[in-house]
This record gives sequence, C-alpha cells and structure tokens, in this order.
Amino acid sequence: MMKMLKTFSTLLALALVPLLAFAATAQAASPVGVWRSTSGNTFIVPPFEASPFVMVLVAPNGTRELYTGRWTAGLEGTQFTYAKPNSQGLTATFDSRNANTVKVVGGGTNTTWTKSGALTQTSVSGTWRSSSGNRFVVLPPVSEGATFDIVMTRANGERELYPARWTPGLEGTQFGYGSKFATIATLDVRSMSSVRVLANSEVTTWTREGRAPSRALVFGSDLEAPAVVAVVRGERRRMVCAPGLTRTSDLELGFGALLWSCSFERSGSAND
Repeated sequence: MMKMLKTFSTLLALALVPLLAFAATAQAASPVGVWRSTSGNTFIVPPFEASPFVMVLVAPNGTRELYTGRWTAGLEGTQFTYAKPNSQGLTATFDSRNANTVKVVGGGTNTTWTKSGALTQTSVSGTWRSSSGNRFVVLPPVSEGATFDIVMTRANGERELYPARWTPGLEGTQFGYGSKFATIATLDVRSMSSVRVLANSEVTTWTREGRAPSRALVFGSDLEAPAVVAVVRGERRRMVCAPGLTRTSDLELGFGALLWSCSFERSGSAND
C-alpha cells in the first residue's frame, strides 16, 4: 500500500511540473511595466486594461506618444501588436527563454525590448469615468515623484495623451494635467473613489472604476512607511506597511503619493 501511495505521489508531482511551468510562464509574459528598447525609446505599459491596452512611448528627448497594443489571436501571453492611431503596427514577441525580453519586428524595424522595472502605483492610478462622458486612465509614474501620463478616451473612441504632475506639497492628493498642467484634479481622500476636476472654471467629477484603496488611521510622511493602527474587536493593533500591492496583505491604502500594503504585526514571544 505504501509503495502504491509513493508511486502515485511521484506521478502526481511529475504531472504537475508542466502545469506549474506553464502557469509561471503565462504570468511572467506580461507587457506591464517599463521597457527599454535598443532603439533608445522607453515604453510604459500600465496594468489596468486587457486587450486592447494603452502604451506610452517616451523618446530619448522626452517626447511622449500614445500607442495601442493588442494580443495576437491565439497567442495571448506570447505575442502582441502595437501601433499609433491610423498607422502600421509592429509585432512584439516574448522570448520563450526569457519573459523579460521582447523582440519587435515590422515596417523595417528589428529591435529588442528589455524590462527595466516595475511601475510605481499611486493613490490615483487606475481607470476613471468622468461626468463629462469621457474615460480616463491614469498611468503610474516610472519612479516616485516623476511626471506621469493620463490617457483620455472620448465617447467616439478617440484617445488623447496628457502629461500630469503632482501639486507641490499635495503629492498623492492633487495634480495638474494637460497644457501647462492647468487642469486641476483633487482626490477625495475620504472615499479614494472620486476626483474633482476644475478646467476653465468648469467642474466635472471622476468616479473610479474598480476597487479603491482602503482607508485607515495613518501617521507619518509620504516618504516613509506610514504607521497604521487598526481597531479589531475593540483592540488596537499596529500594522507594518510596505510600498506597492501584494496579494497577502491585510489592508491596502493610499497614502502620500503611493499605495501601501499593510499586514498585522505578528505577536512576539514572551521573551521579546
């Protein structure tokens, strides 16, 4: 009987190996992140949309252009095409040996992308629906404090790209975007799901699509990990926070210019 169980366990383990390998490959082969091309350009791909998804090209001189990416039918997770509006697309294929490398061909182009880092999630990153009828995607910045991008989609499907930056002293709460950053957007920190937008004396409201970061009792500056105290069944418990989002955190919150994942402190031994 023990021999049969051992044989079954071995067969089960061998059967799971290709499944686990496939899952790891599918998860790793994602266009989300920051990519450096051998052409000298940088590509930013946010995590908020499936196919088609938005992409921003940043040229060496800082010029930014909007692209749209689409998975190749039948090759999702392996190959996608991307193009500017009304232009010929290029084909990007993940290196099967290294999911952090992409080969790009088409239109006389033959370049290689290398993933250079992740994006820094902020309190306003994500998709928003405006009372004007337009839809906005706020892309995460390449690094903390950097200028970030906003993609507006009109009701007719046309898209426009706007630069954005935080209002000094109000990072994580208020930002300006568009020409000379003149359109002012202010996050409702009570709900984390509403933004008041002022442009040319006209006010519109953005409503977040999807789950908003949670709120909590927070102390500290936006440059340091916040100290969080949660009340659980009448007991005050401290939490430990780190920047970014994880699937194992007990709480996600927007604070300062970043999103934070927080977990309850583990109880120490009696000798601590």
